[in-house]
Amino acid sequence: MEFLWDVLNHSEGPRVRDHLSHGEIQLWEFPKPLASELLGFSIVLLHKYLEENSFDKEDIAVLYPVIASVGSYQSRFHPVALVQKQVLQCCESLQKWDLLPIPSLGETNELQDSVDHTLSFYSEIEQIFHLLHNQGKTCFTTEDCSNWLQTDKWVVSLQELCRERISNLYCPRSVLEAVVVLRKISTQCYQVSDNIVSTSQLRYQQWQSKTLRSRQRQNYRRLLCSVQSLSPVLRLIITIVILNLHNIHNVSKTPDSEYQLYLKYLRSILQYTENMSTCSSPQNNRWDKAVQMTSTIMLKIKAFNEKNKAV
Repeated sequence: MEFLWDVLNHSEGPRVRDHLSHGEIQLWEFPKPLASELLGFSIVLLHKYLEENSFDKEDIAVLYPVIASVGSYQSRFHPVALVQKQVLQCCESLQKWDLLPIPSLGETNELQDSVDHTLSFYSEIEQIFHLLHNQGKTCFTTEDCSNWLQTDKWVVSLQELCRERISNLYCPRSVLEAVVVLRKISTQCYQVSDNIVSTSQLRYQQWQSKTLRSRQRQNYRRLLCSVQSLSPVLRLIITIVILNLHNIHNVSKTPDSEYQLYLKYLRSILQYTENMSTCSSPQNNRWDKAVQMTSTIMLKIKAFNEKNKAV
């Protein structure tokens, strides 16, 4: 069923029926991999609904790998699957932060100040993780969460969560509405990360070639300080996205008033990531404001989860 929805229905899927019926694709231009998948799925359907004696035993033996593949198929174009895919892309992008080139302390004394900023949100992150753990939303230890966020263990944990199957057939409207917001959050997080990676690389090259003007040098130092503060926060938000995705079907069981509060909470995180995307763009580079906004959203995330009414 998931395969049929992927191929025929989901808006970001191939929508084979729509394109063929409207003459939007020529048969000789039809993608061969997709044609092979459709053919294999059709054969499996025939095997399932025709009488057993309609097939030779040798033919059935050949079909077993195809049948097994179809039976384990997971949607690639359902909104839930797209969130999982976006989370993995965010993880990959955030890992690049550890490899960003930076001037040595000998090149700029101001970088020494950045050490204090790296600890600015660790206390809040620890508290939020403990709150999530108490709500049963985490499947990993809460000990030393801040350091865990900055290691490969965090990436491995999220990869495992993204591989787990989440029921996505016949999702209620409330579930899909929340999933859409989660996807927008992860998309904006990826944009923020991409902005910071590209800007950091460009500014370092300009620093090395000594082409930065005075104001640009000051802004570059703010960027370096902000990166070390923002990295664990963005990782926290991505973690919240995937944890909420795994608990997404709970929203259909909550009263409407609590559901609206939950949506408001998610939209506040979305607004933060959208503003962060703007502040971190090459045209703006407003790093002091980015840190201020981060402080505000951390308080909102903590306050919401302290009420223990998150769905």
